[in-house]
Amino acid sequence: MNKFFLISTVILLFSCSSKILPLETTKNKIEVVKFMHTANHFAKELNEDSFWRNKEGHAKMEILTDGNPTFIDEIKEMKKVELEGLDMLTYSFLVKNGKTTDTIYADSDLKVWEFVKNRKRTYFSDDEKKVSEYLKNQYSFFNNCW
Repeated sequence: MNKFFLISTVILLFSCSSKILPLETTKNKIEVVKFMHTANHFAKELNEDSFWRNKEGHAKMEILTDGNPTFIDEIKEMKKVELEGLDMLTYSFLVKNGKTTDTIYADSDLKVWEFVKNRKRTYFSDDEKKVSEYLKNQYSFFNNCW
């Protein structure tokens, strides 16, 4: 009887002390938000405020980067252009690197990019369509019909 009690107690202790570990999540990822409405739905251009205010028009996707910061580097290697803003903001790329998040916006063609860092905006143009073609070939999310 004592052996049964001792074995039962040991089993109970081990079963109570084990924890369910959460699934490991990566801190280095890109969350892509695509605005699904067309320009016909808006009387004026779609800017950053209206993009985030109309969440019902969002489709989301995550791209795991495994700590590879090349996406931001590829954007910064594009030709810089002087703009006041994007005509039709369609994509938002929230690039998470550890505790920081950089925001990059793109138009519907993925040609003009707006990089926001510390509230400073810099615009780039993908004249060679390298990033655009890569994203469209890799992920159907970036095609018009998906």
